Amino acid sequence: MQVLITRELTKVYSGYVVANDNINITVNRGEVVGILGPNGAGKTTFVRQVIGVLKPTRGYIELLGHKVPDEIHRVKHFIGYMPQYPAYYHGVTVYQLVYYIARLYGMSRREAKSRTSEILKEMNLLDYANYYHNNLSVGLARVTYFCSAIVHDPEFLVLDEPTSMLDPSMRRRVISKIKEMKRQGKTVLLTTNIIRDVEELCDRVYFLLNGRVLLEGSPSEIVSRILGTIKVHVKVREKIPLEEMIRERYGDCIESIEYLEDNEIVLSVRNLVRALDFVKEIAKVANITYISISTPSLEEVYLKIYG
Repeated sequence: MQVLITRELTKVYSGYVVANDNINITVNRGEVVGILGPNGAGKTTFVRQVIGVLKPTRGYIELLGHKVPDEIHRVKHFIGYMPQYPAYYHGVTVYQLVYYIARLYGMSRREAKSRTSEILKEMNLLDYANYYHNNLSVGLARVTYFCSAIVHDPEFLVLDEPTSMLDPSMRRRVISKIKEMKRQGKTVLLTTNIIRDVEELCDRVYFLLNGRVLLEGSPSEIVSRILGTIKVHVKVREKIPLEEMIRERYGDCIESIEYLEDNEIVLSVRNLVRALDFVKEIAKVANITYISISTPSLEEVYLKIYG
């Protein structure tokens, strides 16, 4: 089932600033889908339209079977949202803020108290429960907002830069919780420019630039499509001719072979499993003294696209 569908979604701000330009995106139930791009790519504008905060200039949004923004009231109780920049609430404690959000989503007082304590404990915020929200560090404030986004156990979670400005331990707790929610069958849409988040969490990712979708696919598909080959470095004691073996048995997976100094061979391959079979064949006719495999990364794709 498709939880989110957008068609030709476009947002133009005053001054003819095009923030989103004909964006077509789908998110299936149980997926974690990432929107990746540099600052100013249009990520936040996109998610704010999805949850009904911004009205599109034109285009179509369907969320959980209902048209947005016209029917957002029918689905808002099933949505959790963590904004990119937290607004600080003066005179409100961490506990009160999360509890208040739980009550807004219809929980009873007893249920809201229990759920708030549970979430704060899970995210290691109990020690800060009575701190005023406006006295928190940016990282703690953002984790508080994450707690507020998940306190009502939403079916569809929208996270805008969820790990930005978090220390490593905070980031790990947030990542672990998102993974847990995915295992529970929840659906997550997140924006980020942190490659590790995409690699750890996302089933699929959309690359945005200047408000347009450039690429879509799983992280591994995109890496393969843009960068293609894997580099296999093999060093042997004596130089051996390999061209005939490649031509006869491995031409389908090896794009090129390069001989370096000290009997080092560099293979550019398209299929890692077949490449390892080839290395085993080399080991039958030569003594291998060194081997390494360099796989292209999503970060390399990011830098290739965005510079």
